Amino acid sequence: MFKDELDGCVIEEIYVLGIKQYGFWYYDKQGNRVEKSVWAGYTRDSISFDEIKSIYHGVKIAKVVDNRFFRSMTDQTVTVKSVKITLQFKPHKVLIDNEYVAPIVGMNTGDPVSKRLEQHINHLKSIVTK
Repeated sequence: MFKDELDGCVIEEIYVLGIKQYGFWYYDKQGNRVEKSVWAGYTRDSISFDEIKSIYHGVKIAKVVDNRFFRSMTDQTVTVKSVKITLQFKPHKVLIDNEYVAPIVGMNTGDPVSKRLEQHINHLKSIVTK
């Protein structure tokens, strides 16, 4: 569930790739297109909507996170570094019997989630028809 952070405006298009991994856009009250993005471990609203769509379609995007803090427990020091991270869509997570069926994001038959869901359905059909 989303809370109303858009002042009553309606989301036109959204891609939700996982927990704290999504992007959407909407028109504000003046008719300007506004893009929003959230990605865990990266600055809010700094990923474009086109980049979110590219990630969904399998593209890996490298970004640099400035000011990442690292704490050493052995010598009690804190180091601040820039870190390169790769943003990518991983719909297959290890949960039960090494299988995870992600929610259907789109009905495009070329997307990875639909392909994986189809594999699961075909596997279940083969078990039932034996």
